[in-house]
Amino acid sequence: MRGRTIKYDLLGSNSEHFVTFLRYGESESKQADDFLKDLLTGSGLFGGLAAVSASAAVAIKRSK
Repeated sequence: MRGRTIKYDLLGSNSEHFVTFLRYGESESKQADDFLKDLLTGSGLFGGLAAVSASAAVAIKRSK
């Protein structure tokens, strides 16, 4: 991994994904998986929308 740039994505490639990859050889984030499951089933919808909005705002800010 040394000298390699790793793209960050809140739901698809975050620090939990990275750590579980280093520890177990498989990239996984239970928090992101649970969040997406809750979002798709309707529970936690407002919190989910807020998190997605915040993530989009950070992505837009970084692209400038």
